[in-house]
Amino acid sequence: MRVKSIIAAVGLIVFLTIAHYSSAETTGRHSRLLLTNQIKGRAIPEGVSDTIELNYRYYYSGSDSILFQNNHLGIGFAESISPATNSVGGFIEIEPVAVFNLRIQYEYIQYFGVLTAILTFPDKDSDYSDDILDERKENGDAEWATGSHISILPTFQIKIGRFVALDMLSFEWWEIDKNNYFYEPSNDTLMKTSDYFFTNATIAGLELWSRDENTMMILGTRYTHFRVESADKIRKQLDGIMIWMMGEKRWWMEKPVLVTVAGGILEDKYREGSFFAGIVFEFEYSLLPRQ
Repeated sequence: MRVKSIIAAVGLIVFLTIAHYSSAETTGRHSRLLLTNQIKGRAIPEGVSDTIELNYRYYYSGSDSILFQNNHLGIGFAESISPATNSVGGFIEIEPVAVFNLRIQYEYIQYFGVLTAILTFPDKDSDYSDDILDERKENGDAEWATGSHISILPTFQIKIGRFVALDMLSFEWWEIDKNNYFYEPSNDTLMKTSDYFFTNATIAGLELWSRDENTMMILGTRYTHFRVESADKIRKQLDGIMIWMMGEKRWWMEKPVLVTVAGGILEDKYREGSFFAGIVFEFEYSLLPRQ
């Protein structure tokens, strides 16, 4: 409850700051109301989801500097749905410089009691390998449940010439209305029903070609370290990644991006040596003209 209160207070401060800056008439400052759609799919384990966000951003700098021209404050609402879950929540976002972005998000989650959402387990050493998950899915063992999820997501990003690097951190807290442990399908892990975990994903890539800042192809690698402390779960994963930024506008979509990932899991008690493949397609749509 204390964490929720802190996030609510921070959200109020950001909202009031946006309101204050929005009344200014400095050249270059502007606001946008965006609808963002992100479609995700993956193999091993299989999964698909669609996330829609309504995002108000205020670009407060008005500077022509590369470091400051896109600095913004944002607040928004998001809904994500998959065949087995639905979540709805809100977030705040700040990008004070081009190399750093911070997002704080709260979600209320519903598990529909189908597929693998959610499957409960008696202890942290329970086997949740693919064979076990398939067997329990066939037996209809998934349970209906609700819960909440809080995440703090700092991202560091830099581009020097044709070299691109991103480091994406994730600190997450989960609270599910069940006892003991459960399999969380979106992160493919076992955790306590009241728990937290940490993820660090580092991407290093090379720009293969570009037309402008919104039209380019990047090819690189991604290394991910995932840890659930209470359940003593560690996963290390290495993937190849391709990022295709399709331009400022394509058809009615703004800034569409296609990301494909393929690789393998280097370390995980029940996943080591498994192949992984995923795809993400994201685009924006401006609901109001630039103000």
